[in-house]
Amino acid sequence: EGETAFRNMELEALKDIFAEKHSGNLILALGGGTLTNSQSAGLVRKHSTSIYLKASIDTLIENLKGAASGRPMLKGANDEIQLRQRIEELLSQREHIYSETADLIINIDNLNDIPAAIAKEILKTFFRNSMT
Repeated sequence: EGETAFRNMELEALKDIFAEKHSGNLILALGGGTLTNSQSAGLVRKHSTSIYLKASIDTLIENLKGAASGRPMLKGANDEIQLRQRIEELLSQREHIYSETADLIINIDNLNDIPAAIAKEILKTFFRNSMT
C-alpha cells in the first residue's frame, strides 16, 4: 500500500505499545523511517528513552551488505555506489530527526556491530548521563 500506509501502521503499533496495557520496561528497535512520521516521533519522545545508534555511511553499507534488497527504501540500489548514494540521501533527510528525538546518541562505528559491545556502550553512556 506504499510508504504512507506503512508509516501509519507503524504509528498505530506504537500507540498500542505505549498504551497502559503494555507499560513496563521494553526495548524497541525501530525502523529507520519510523521517526519520519511526526506523530511517531512525538510518541517516542513522550513515552521512552530514545537511543540513537549513530553509524557512518561506511558502517551502514557494511551492515547492509547482502540485506539491502529486502528493504523497500533501498530498492534499486543494486551496487555499492547506488547503495551509498541512497543511504546518503536518506541520512541527510533523517539525521536531524534522529538527533532531535534521541535522549542518548551512541556512535557504533568502532564497535564492529557486535551486540554485546553495543549493549555495553549503551549501559556505560546511559549511566554516565544519568549521574550528571
